[in-house]
Amino acid sequence: DGVLKDKLIVSIFTDEFNTLALDDDGILYSWGRNTYGQLGCGTTSDIEFPVEVDMTGALNGKKIVSADAGAEHACAVDDDGKVYCWGRNDKGQLGDGGTTDSPVPVEVDMSGDLSGKEIEAVSAGESYTCVIDTEGSVYCWGEAIDSEVHLPLKVNMSDVFEVPPKKIQQISN
Repeated sequence: DGVLKDKLIVSIFTDEFNTLALDDDGILYSWGRNTYGQLGCGTTSDIEFPVEVDMTGALNGKKIVSADAGAEHACAVDDDGKVYCWGRNDKGQLGDGGTTDSPVPVEVDMSGDLSGKEIEAVSAGESYTCVIDTEGSVYCWGEAIDSEVHLPLKVNMSDVFEVPPKKIQQISN
């Protein structure tokens, strides 16, 4: 019995306190801790058994192909390459330009750096979110080292470098 009866689950996404399951029809289900609405079902009550993520608002008619559960928020990518997030938003981790929590999915602002981009995958961290587009570019938003970014920004990959191994110097007397 329950909402997962007779469903073919193709992916599972977990965090410490909540879980998302994606079926072969592109519908998401969630359960676990829900303090900030991170289950996406319209409430902030913890839910012990799987429920369907709200597919009536921003996700109406959408087929989800990828998702991730962050610490207190979650995000999903539809088959058109658009991104949606829900849950805690105190650091801008929902990517909608604000800091208001949402117990239902909201569309990430796809203007600015994401304009015209098709997103392939999403990763939801503790209080930030990153995505990769079909061209291999990375975009992130939410809590940064010294600030908050409320809208997606492209990561300059030339700033990401491999630290060379320390040279061992031999000291002789």
